[in-house]
Amino acid sequence: MILVTLMILSNYTKKNSNPLLMKINLIKIIKFDRIIDFTIKNLKKNNSIDIHGDSDSGYFFRFSPPYQYSNNSIEFNLNDYSEILKIIYLMKPEQKLSKENILKFEDFGIYLLRHEHIRISFSSSGFNKLSKGGHQHNDNLSFLLNVNGKDFFVDSGTYNYTAFPDLRNDFRSVKSHNTLQLSNLEQNKFIGGGGEFLFWLIENGKSELILLEHNKIIAKHDFFGVDYVRTIELISDEIIILEQLKSEKEKYIRIILDSKVEVSCINIHTLMLKNEDISIYIEFKNESPKVVKTKISPYYGELVETNLILVKSNKQIIEWKVKIKK
Repeated sequence: MILVTLMILSNYTKKNSNPLLMKINLIKIIKFDRIIDFTIKNLKKNNSIDIHGDSDSGYFFRFSPPYQYSNNSIEFNLNDYSEILKIIYLMKPEQKLSKENILKFEDFGIYLLRHEHIRISFSSSGFNKLSKGGHQHNDNLSFLLNVNGKDFFVDSGTYNYTAFPDLRNDFRSVKSHNTLQLSNLEQNKFIGGGGEFLFWLIENGKSELILLEHNKIIAKHDFFGVDYVRTIELISDEIIILEQLKSEKEKYIRIILDSKVEVSCINIHTLMLKNEDISIYIEFKNESPKVVKTKISPYYGELVETNLILVKSNKQIIEWKVKIKK
């Protein structure tokens, strides 16, 4: 909304003397560069962005909506942000795509690791008491994986806000994110009921980023006094994941897959995932992953069936890795 408004006002002030010009420049200084920086750095190779929290497919205005062919029919692609790129480059032609390996958005709680053809988006956010939890989900220590421009691990989305309160909470739940759940605990507690309560969360535990390097992330989340520590390390074409939680209670690790990903069982510890021409292997050291059906919401109000990898364990240390097939 700001981009479109600034574009219109900027074109107007070039031809007319207007007292709004000073305010426009102030807006640009305070917000415009930060919005552009955040947008550009979060774009993936296919001009889409990752879903975090309550982000959905709503649009303010579209100049030339992008379409794509699917099953011999034309479909509207809500996740294509190439139009925003056009507006950004029109307003700020000197803007360039970032090539940094580490990208930090600490206020937002998102950290990106980009290592050759691997892209990891990691969540570790503080609880915003002033916003009552607002549009936050229970996704701390969850991560999304994109390989060579293809999505493999994805967020479940939002689906709806006020129409179906129970479904809204299902999509906000730790069960709908790629992280570990201890017993039946939620990272932050929901308040029952609809209306305003759909935008309330009660803090149960705190998250903290411990280490962020060019090939390594370590973070922890406190489950009622028990620290869950997740370490993700990139070594060549492998991603090594270490889960540590000192509790004898049952633990659940969930990995939600993009709907285009096909799953094959290699052995009791290993699965092969394929998204078009890209394949990866997931191997658990001592656990046996199961594949179950679930639903995600890539666009607001839409449900799509996909696969979820589920691991149950009582162990205090769980090791697994992702290997990129060359």
